[in-house]
Amino acid sequence: LVIGSAATASSFDVDAVQVNECRFDAPNDDKDTINSAPNLAVEATRINANLPSLLAAKGEAPLSLGAAASSLAIPSGQRLVRWDLGDDLVLVLRCQVNCAVAGEPAVMRALLEYDWDRVGSAGKDWRRQLDIQRAAVIAAELKHNQAQMCRWVGAAVLGSVNRFKLAFCSRISPRDRTRHALLSVYDLEPHEFAHQMRMDLANGFGIVKALSRRFLDVLQGDGRLIVMRDPQ
Repeated sequence: LVIGSAATASSFDVDAVQVNECRFDAPNDDKDTINSAPNLAVEATRINANLPSLLAAKGEAPLSLGAAASSLAIPSGQRLVRWDLGDDLVLVLRCQVNCAVAGEPAVMRALLEYDWDRVGSAGKDWRRQLDIQRAAVIAAELKHNQAQMCRWVGAAVLGSVNRFKLAFCSRISPRDRTRHALLSVYDLEPHEFAHQMRMDLANGFGIVKALSRRFLDVLQGDGRLIVMRDPQ
């Protein structure tokens, strides 16, 4: 799978897919190296944006995995989902899905392996271990990409989809970020995967309910809201 033009870190933004941000030797912010956090984020986001089109191609030339796009936004469809939070509080969410399986909406996301020549204790060599130790590989990636994968699975749960497809993409050469191999794609059930990740979905909905109540109390008067998160 050959990438067209190499992406640059100049278009990096907050919606980019992070790579190994929770690993003990997480990528640094030096934009002059191909394995910096911004450059890896652009590379991983290109892969996530183009992967569904590549897998869906039938007979026609598919879009390359890392082909440059006009923005870092991952193409997706939208659906409205209604959640009853109890106590006469109903939440309607506009959620994103980016593929369909047997006619049903689904979410597909891809992980990027960029340093398979030196994974060692930092991770698992996907080429050798995906087929024989899939659970161990996924467990290692949950540890290294916990924040990113929680976002993905949380979005799948909120969108009420029953299929979460997780792809494993690896550079053909560790020093070349323009060519990748698609090693495997696994079907996962979002709620079961969230349980495996020890995500407390009930607590998450509780937080949303408490915030929604507070918002409604303020907005029913003449108040205005500025919502900020404490960095600590």
